[in-house]
Amino acid sequence: MSLFGPITSEFNPKTKVTQHDRVAPHSHLDEILAWCSELMTETELGQKTLQWSELLNALEAVAVWLLEQGRPSDAVKVIETATHLSPSEKRLQKCLAVALTASGEHSRALSSWQRLCELTPHDAENQLMLAQALHMSGDTSAARTSFQLWFSTWSDFDQWPIGLKEPAMQWYRWLNFSPPSASFMSD
Repeated sequence: MSLFGPITSEFNPKTKVTQHDRVAPHSHLDEILAWCSELMTETELGQKTLQWSELLNALEAVAVWLLEQGRPSDAVKVIETATHLSPSEKRLQKCLAVALTASGEHSRALSSWQRLCELTPHDAENQLMLAQALHMSGDTSAARTSFQLWFSTWSDFDQWPIGLKEPAMQWYRWLNFSPPSASFMSD
């Protein structure tokens, strides 16, 4: 999971796709879909489920590896294939939201995080990522409200997942020490 901190002079995450991120589409993704059809017709029912699960796990692993390699656009392509094959799988939806966030596709990432938060309203990580997605999509006011709600809901710092503590504290400092927004100042 990659939670950015607020954009400050010390921290400025990559927020849009650069020319170096653009890679020719992978023709093997069409083959994967064709193999899925073969897999479903050539095996017995018990094996189908296991092989299907292994295929989804492999696609997710490839997407995570591509993210780690700094290739978020390719990761989006791979995980979109997995979510197309199994649209109700929350872990794949989360991986897609992460990949969209990393690739700079902020409006699609925002939609993905909103959908995940509707499905899992008590997931602290998803809720924090939604607040970040609102910020990254340019809706600072909604982001501020979402972060404040997150901090009021999960107020016990010791109960936060370890990977969220540092970036959540960055956001907390941003909320409490950021100058008022231009719209607030004009009121």
